[in-house]
Amino acid sequence: MSVVPDGRKTFGEMARVCRKDGLVLVFDKFAEPGKSLSIFKKAIRHVIKVLGTDISVSFEKISESQKTNVRLISDEGVMFGNMYRRILLKKVL
Repeated sequence: MSVVPDGRKTFGEMARVCRKDGLVLVFDKFAEPGKSLSIFKKAIRHVIKVLGTDISVSFEKISESQKTNVRLISDEGVMFGNMYRRILLKKVL
């Protein structure tokens, strides 16, 4: 979701097309919840964005509009100091 123009819209569409009790696995780079970007990441963010990705995307902000439709099963950092996260969700409605 760090490479699409509108992450909220993309997440909403994923939730919409997933059947009830279906699972969605998201593997992408996201800003760490509750933490601001480091000075280094802030400095390189704009360069990286030109290459087609945004390292400041917040999964929590993207997913907040779908809280009633999906439930978080797991969220774990998996690469590069937890910048990449593996997030498993379940559709409940």
